[in-house]
Amino acid sequence: MRAQVRHGVTPAGTWEVVSWPPHPRLRGQVLGYRGCRLGLEVPRRRLELPVDVVTMFLGFGEPMRVHGAGTHVMASATAVSLVAGPHEGAVIGEHRGRLCGIEVSMTSLAAFTLFGLPVDRLTNRVVDLTEPGGFRVPVVAGALAALPDWPARFARLDELLLDRLDAGPAWSPQVEHLWQRLRRSRGRLAVSALAAEAGWSGRHLESRFRQQLGLTPKRLARILRLQNALHLLTAGNRPLAHVAVDSGYYDQAHLGTDFKALTSCTPAEFRRIRAGTPAVQALLTDRLAGHVTSAPLLGH
Repeated sequence: MRAQVRHGVTPAGTWEVVSWPPHPRLRGQVLGYRGCRLGLEVPRRRLELPVDVVTMFLGFGEPMRVHGAGTHVMASATAVSLVAGPHEGAVIGEHRGRLCGIEVSMTSLAAFTLFGLPVDRLTNRVVDLTEPGGFRVPVVAGALAALPDWPARFARLDELLLDRLDAGPAWSPQVEHLWQRLRRSRGRLAVSALAAEAGWSGRHLESRFRQQLGLTPKRLARILRLQNALHLLTAGNRPLAHVAVDSGYYDQAHLGTDFKALTSCTPAEFRRIRAGTPAVQALLTDRLAGHVTSAPLLGH
C-alpha cells in the first residue's frame, strides 16, 4: 500500500501532505490519516466547516489555535495535540506557518470507543490532549514523531487504534444503523421515522444519539443537509434555488439562513472563497474524502 503524497514549494516556503488509509479492520470507522509538514514563513488560517466526524491531531512540535467563526460560540484552544468533536458551526484553525503532525479522522462511534466517554462531552469543543480531562488518549504523539518515516508512523497508529477499539466500550449496532439511514437520506429522514423504526421514544432516540454520536438526530440532519449543499455549490454553478431544493431546504431563503448560521458566510461568499485565485487553489485541500471541510482564508 502506497501513500498519496502532495508537496510543493512556494515563495512562502515548503509543504507536504501525506494521506494513508487505515488498516482494513479500522475502515468505515477510522476514515483516514493525514501527515503534514509545513515550513511556511507566513501564518495560515483555514475556515473549517461542520461535518459529522471527530478529528484528532497529534502534533510533533508547533501549536495551533482553534476558535469559533462568526456567531458560533466555543472556547478557543491552543494546543500541539488536540481532539475536535462534532461542531454545529464553523471554526477557524490557525498557526504560524510551521506545523508537523498526523490528523486522524474518525466517526463519532469510533470516538465513543477510543476515548471511552459519551461523545457529547466533545460536542462543540476542542480538547487539549496533553491536559487531564478524562480523555484516554490511545496514541502518544512523541512516540510517532520518533519513528523514521510516515509509513512507520501510520503502521504504528494502526496497531494502537486496533488495540484501543478492541478494548473500549462497544457502540450500539442499532444506533449505527439509524445513523447510516440518516446519512443515506442526506438528512431528510424524519426523526419520528427513525424512532418508530427503532421502537424507541423520541427522547430515548435523542439520548442514544447524543451519547454515541454527540448530537441529536435533528442536529445531525442539519449538518448532513449542509454538506449536501456544499457539494452542490463546489461542483458547479447550479442556481442557488436548485441547490436549496436538492438539499432538502424549503427554499433559497431557508438555505441562506441555515448556511450563514453554520458556516459564517453566505453561499455566494463561500463560492468566491473556494474559487479564489490560483494561489488559493494551490493551498486548498479538503481534510476528508467525500466531504467539503475547509476553505483557506488569505489576507489575514
